[in-house]
Amino acid sequence: MQEFEERQKEKKKYDQIERERRIREFEDQQTARGLLKFTDPFGNTKWGTPQELEIRKQEENLLITRIFIEIEKFKPTRRWEYEEGYHKELLGYLRHDFPDIKYEFQKGSSRPDLVIQNIAIEIKGPTDNAALDTLTTKCLKYSKYYDHLIMVLFEPQFSERHFKEIEEGITQYFPHVKIIRK
Repeated sequence: MQEFEERQKEKKKYDQIERERRIREFEDQQTARGLLKFTDPFGNTKWGTPQELEIRKQEENLLITRIFIEIEKFKPTRRWEYEEGYHKELLGYLRHDFPDIKYEFQKGSSRPDLVIQNIAIEIKGPTDNAALDTLTTKCLKYSKYYDHLIMVLFEPQFSERHFKEIEEGITQYFPHVKIIRK
């Protein structure tokens, strides 16, 4: 019985090595053809020409800009005591222009408030100093799964000095993160 189990382990090990060899071989072939590996907005690995990647990057930048402008234009109907009110109201507002928006979409152990393709949106409100301190953790966690992050801070109730420190750190270490104060 033990001999059988050892052979099974060896076979699994061999199969894994063979699978990795085939993947490397495929990737080498794609690279030799001048293709680049990338992840699409839905998390799928794909290959494309440098021109296709440039077009994808331009489309992504346009999407981020559109989302950013719409969030900037958004005005909540009232002051909410808890941030869930802001979540739901902003979700309803953005859904008109971005019908594929998801609410509290979990990926790994991360769950941003809203997600549009590969862009996470984190909402805080009312935003005090303690809420500001959670932003860097969110940057670390969400950066693993999303290419971009927009943080929306409703009802700022924090010290400007504290905000500037957090904002400068995020700008320096997380250039793919944008902050909107409402």
